[in-house]
Amino acid sequence: KIKPKKIIKLPALSLDEVIKKSPYRNKKINLLTIDIENHEYEALKKFQFKKYKIDMIVTECLNIGKKKLETQNQTLKFILNSKIYKLLKKNNYELVNWVNSDLVFVHVGSKI
Repeated sequence: KIKPKKIIKLPALSLDEVIKKSPYRNKKINLLTIDIENHEYEALKKFQFKKYKIDMIVTECLNIGKKKLETQNQTLKFILNSKIYKLLKKNNYELVNWVNSDLVFVHVGSKI
């Protein structure tokens, strides 16, 4: 097992803070894709969905409870019971596609 030479701890920014500091802070966001190694729910749980109304969100959803972690091991039952699915559903997003471990959600009011 490889060990890191040095660990540097930095303060994290919320997704809202990242957007506020970006050139997109006052613009319509059509697509947000998140892949942060099973921390997607934590990044989105306090996100201001009503403020930004992003058209499409693509997020990773892994079943880390499996002994052998493979994207082909995903089940619809696992996805429908996941925190990320429930959070996005609660915020008016519909699951429209699923490719390996990536879930594609579209906002109900979107014109995409």
